[in-house]
Amino acid sequence: MRAIADTRRLAGSGRAPGSRVIAFATWLLALLGAGLMYVSFDAQYTPVRLRQPPARPATMGSEPDPLSPDCEDQPPMSAEPVTVTRPEHPLDAPTTYELAYYRRRLENALAFLDKQNPVPPIRANPQTALDKVLAEQDDRARIAADA
Repeated sequence: MRAIADTRRLAGSGRAPGSRVIAFATWLLALLGAGLMYVSFDAQYTPVRLRQPPARPATMGSEPDPLSPDCEDQPPMSAEPVTVTRPEHPLDAPTTYELAYYRRRLENALAFLDKQNPVPPIRANPQTALDKVLAEQDDRARIAADA
């Protein structure tokens, strides 16, 4: 038989393991709550005009000052239309990386469909898309070689 040296444990008044950590965390939470309550009450009674920089009533600070030296040095805008060159590819065209990724996905899909017995007729759709991707990549390579 083992002898118990702690008399408090014998009497049943010993602490459970981890109770000190829980008590410490509880006090920390109470301290945090008190701090948050103080900040909340302090902000409630601080006038709004002290928290925001004043804006000019006529413009609300959004328009530039007409007497600013920055505006005086600039020439007026011309009324002539500006010519803009069109890009070689549409703006919604995929990037080279996206095109290569799409090609890889199509090639993997075709390889999967080729393994099916019998080959499903839907295989024509990814093949058509792959042909378009290859044509686009060849076109881009030709444009890059000419430049």
